[in-house]
Amino acid sequence: MGKKAVPRQLGEKIKSYRKSQRLSQFKLAEAIGINPKYLSRIEVGEAYPSLKTLEKIAVALKVPIKNLFDFSSNQLEKSSSCPNCLLSDNYIETLDDASKNKLQALVVLITKLLK
Repeated sequence: MGKKAVPRQLGEKIKSYRKSQRLSQFKLAEAIGINPKYLSRIEVGEAYPSLKTLEKIAVALKVPIKNLFDFSSNQLEKSSSCPNCLLSDNYIETLDDASKNKLQALVVLITKLLK
């Protein structure tokens, strides 16, 4: 594993957890008291956060800090990042881009399906 591999993998893991919880970089950065640009640099492996910052990130993402260093797989396990999530990150990103009317129609459809 190269010198830059750990920061990059750590950043990818943080980004995956953040997206699974539908948090923007701005919201997570605000929650932990850092600049959003710094969080962006962490997520792409250009900056390596202090232990104190890592603890804040883990708390804000509601994951044990050790999970941020579990690089055994590229994808997060559904049960570890978001046990109640039914949608993949791809669907969530699509929903983020949907109009308010489309989202309201989707809620009506899901409500009917769940009855």
